[in-house]
Amino acid sequence: NDAACAGLAMCFSAEQKVEDAWEWNMRALSINAENQSALLGTIQLAYHLERLPVLESALREYLELHPADLEFAYALAGCCYAQGKYRETLRLCEQIEVFSPGNSRAHELKTTVRKHMSIGAVPPVQ
Repeated sequence: NDAACAGLAMCFSAEQKVEDAWEWNMRALSINAENQSALLGTIQLAYHLERLPVLESALREYLELHPADLEFAYALAGCCYAQGKYRETLRLCEQIEVFSPGNSRAHELKTTVRKHMSIGAVPPVQ
């Protein structure tokens, strides 16, 4: 079951066996895209293993089921930012701010993205 797979992933991660941990998290998510333990483990490992496109897919699948989960929406925004997907990052940050006006993390990420872009390089997100 997905919980057992996520548990094995945690064990492998604790032993610094990141490839094995990754595989068990992927198994858990393939069984249940809503397994938050596996999703958190995937977030941690994806940056280290440079597998951000896979992480992005997993986060999008989760958010299709839980669109108001702002923590994972922010994780998706950060994942997009790390891949250089600045327009998508801005769109996601603005979406977060619709549900959580004044969200300091979303605002900070938007500011960071805008610093990396020249003025007018990206049209305003609508």
